[in-house]
Amino acid sequence: MGLYTVTRPCMVGDLHYAQVPAAPIIADDAVAADLVASGVLIPVDSGEKPPAAKSAPHRRRATGKEA
Repeated sequence: MGLYTVTRPCMVGDLHYAQVPAAPIIADDAVAADLVASGVLIPVDSGEKPPAAKSAPHRRRATGKEA
């Protein structure tokens, strides 16, 4: 099992990725081998953590009251 970045929509085993996910996926190395060879999956280096999904900063809701 390993972490892989999906570069375009594909089937990985029984899972269909209709859109490219933001975070890396976990897949069996044997299943992923052909997809890595064709460039659809890119292995994530095991020495680094997968990038966290970025979210917009929280903003305070306007209350209409000035301090």
